[in-house]
Amino acid sequence: MTKRDRRTFNPEFKLEWGQSILYEGHIYKEICEAMGIGRTVLVAYSITTILKQIFIEWINMKKNTSVLLIFSMGVGGLSLAKGAPELEATHELSLSPHFYVGGRFGWGYFLDACESDANECNEDTFGGGVYAGYQFNDWLALEAGVTDYGEIDATYNGSRVSADAYGAELSAKFSYHLSPDWALFSRLGASYQDIDKTSDWGQQNSQDWNTLVALGIDYRFSQQWSLRGEYQFIDGIGDSDVLQSDLHFTSLGLTYHFGQKTHKLVPDSQLNPVLPPETKTVIKYISLDAYAWFAFDSLIFQPNEGLDSLVRALGQYAVGGISITGHTDSSGAEAYNQALSELRAQAVADYLIENGVASERLTVIGMGESQPVADNHSKEGRAKNRRVEIDFNTKEERVVEKTEALQQ
Repeated sequence: MTKRDRRTFNPEFKLEWGQSILYEGHIYKEICEAMGIGRTVLVAYSITTILKQIFIEWINMKKNTSVLLIFSMGVGGLSLAKGAPELEATHELSLSPHFYVGGRFGWGYFLDACESDANECNEDTFGGGVYAGYQFNDWLALEAGVTDYGEIDATYNGSRVSADAYGAELSAKFSYHLSPDWALFSRLGASYQDIDKTSDWGQQNSQDWNTLVALGIDYRFSQQWSLRGEYQFIDGIGDSDVLQSDLHFTSLGLTYHFGQKTHKLVPDSQLNPVLPPETKTVIKYISLDAYAWFAFDSLIFQPNEGLDSLVRALGQYAVGGISITGHTDSSGAEAYNQALSELRAQAVADYLIENGVASERLTVIGMGESQPVADNHSKEGRAKNRRVEIDFNTKEERVVEKTEALQQ
């Protein structure tokens, strides 16, 4: 492998990496459909693949890794400065210190891996690996992993050359949460590569340490599981024996988070429930009365305002008995007066029934001349004794707040 003069950003190369995105996207789509994974995977892949192609071009133009390094450090700085945005109180996901493990697979691109005189050159590979880490807080984790970046090969005048690349990594991972589920992240660290080169002229091996820079996006779809899309860059892997190339690796990873039980957070309305007000049953006793007066030896009475008011009030209370008691003066025989008082009471009862009062609520009695309210020796006194008394008694129960009960 050799590190040729880098290509400039031209229309032909735009078309080349555009076709690369479409090709890799088609392969990812088939894999996702086979696994039954939804659009989130494709979104994560699309973002990281576009990042990869953009940074390949920027690195080509700048001829160094400063642009990617600045972007990666920028995500880390944003994590330190702002931290994660405040999550809603009702959100089910939370993040506490924990260990995590995961696996990833993706496409590798060994830029400038082949000599300029190669008849055929395959710089694209399919690779995969595993990783593990410890999440200290919302924005910082320490992560290690191993990756098989696949095999590249080339043909020179009928001779075949191939190289297998393996890597071990240790990096700090910085995250910035866009929402409770989505987070941007960057990784900065060191990568150790082991490269085995095989050709018709023999075998060569290289071990080397290099700086690792990565950018990605993480989607937390449950408390235990998350999906990540990542673009990773390692500058100049290899040495003078196997020669050098730049390694670009775009991958999808599935991560399992240990000890992250699903805790459904209680909404504020349940944490501070609105208690019903203390109540008290208030009993109100109601007593109403009215009178009807009669002429001498008569069963006819004239309705009055008091009697009509009582009739209206009885319509408001469905419970409670009504006592109707007839009276006479002392003129005439006692037995006659007893019968006359009963008839007078019944006349008033009939009047109430005609005005909508239920008959079963009525108690009708006559007291004759036994309960005078005035002196029977005068005309005015005898007129007052020729009467019917209507009495209504009931109680009303009402549930009110205690404060209202105290005011009454």
